[in-house]
This record gives sequence, C-alpha cells and structure tokens, in this order.
Amino acid sequence: ALAEWACTSEVITAKCFLWRNGSPLQRLSTGLLRSLLYSILIQRPDLIEHAFPSRDWILGMLRRALQHIIDLSEDFSLRYFFMIDGLDEVGTEDKKGSDASSQQDLVDLLESFRAKSTIKLCVSGRPSPIFTRRFCQRSNQYMAIEDLTAHDIQAYIQGELSNNEEFRQIANVDVGYQNLFDEIITTAQGVFMWVHLAVTSLLYGIMFGDRILDLQSRLRHLPQELDVLYLHIIDSIVPFH
Repeated sequence: ALAEWACTSEVITAKCFLWRNGSPLQRLSTGLLRSLLYSILIQRPDLIEHAFPSRDWILGMLRRALQHIIDLSEDFSLRYFFMIDGLDEVGTEDKKGSDASSQQDLVDLLESFRAKSTIKLCVSGRPSPIFTRRFCQRSNQYMAIEDLTAHDIQAYIQGELSNNEEFRQIANVDVGYQNLFDEIITTAQGVFMWVHLAVTSLLYGIMFGDRILDLQSRLRHLPQELDVLYLHIIDSIVPFH
C-alpha cells in the first residue's frame, strides 16, 4: 500500500517511541522531532544542508528543520512514513506546563503532518481523551488493541487460574469468578504484562486463602501503570526472617 501511494517516489520510514520514564528527550516533543529528523537524514544525508544551515536544537528550530525537509518532498521525489509509539508518554517542554498541554501540542504537530499528502502516519498509545477525539473518529483508521487481544487475554487468565486447585474450589462455590475475569480484561487495556502481574498477584492471594471478594479487592488496589505496579509488588514482598 505504501509503494502504491508513493508511486515513483522514495519512501522514507522514520520511527519514534516516547517513554515517560526515560530521559527528558525520550518524553518530549524535542526528542520526537530529533528522532524523526535523524531517521530521515541518516537515510538521505543530502538533505542535511537543507535542514540545518546552522545548528540549534531548540524546539522551534527542530520544527522548522523538519518542516523544511517535508516541503522539499516533491523536489527530491520523497514520501515519508512516520511510526510513533507511546503518544501518552509525551512530557512537557516547560517545567510549569502540564501533560494535557504537551499532549495538545503533540496532537497539533501530528495533525500538521497528517495534512500533508507526502506523509503517512502510524501512531499508537494508551487511550486518552484528546487522542481519541482527534484520531479515533474514523473506524477504518483506528484499532483498539484491547479489543483485538481480549480473547487471548481471557484464554490466558482462564488457563492460569483454572489450573490452580484452590481457585477451582473457590469457583465451585462462587460464580462471581467470571466477573473477576472480565475486570482483569477491562483494566488491562490490552497490556499482557499487566495481566501477567495481576494474575500472579491473585494466585498469591489464593495461596493465603483469599475468596472472590478478596481477590476483587486485591485486583482493584493494583496500580494500572506498570512501573508503579512493579514497585507495588516489591513493597508487598514479605521479608524473610
């Protein structure tokens, strides 16, 4: 499909992954722009002189540099395919700014890309109101990973818990276990690692005699952010004496 879209033009693929807990550049639009520029220029070094007649890594300069390269698409017979993951991980350039404002800035940047006939975008991130409003209106341009993985996650949960003798005994007297399965799937939002850690926590509770209501309470107290969940699990470890 990309080759058909590009026709006789060369397709330049540029990638970026935003990560909130990484270095500042890994969560800021400055880092996103640097990454896209690097990916383009490493493939087409002849564009460097057009992008950077002088070097200054401030946000505005990076925007102008990338925009200048994009504006030269027809002159150099180029098409660009940008893949950007972790939209929800973007951070603020200004210490006084907010995540909401940084997400809005990112959306505006991506919208400016999307308006170009020489650019194709593939972006991903956890659900966020601003991203949902701007990017999820057309069903043929949007996939909810949690919908695609729900069946596999359910199979994993059932396999892990159904193989546990204590859980089978609980399930025989309390049919509420299905609600527990559904809650795990809904809360996970398609993240398999979260499911694995949540199920591990539930099995730990079962080992200490938790009933279905106890397990539901345990599940609801688990943080949804993976990094926070790791810390929660570590803090919950009973010290060895």
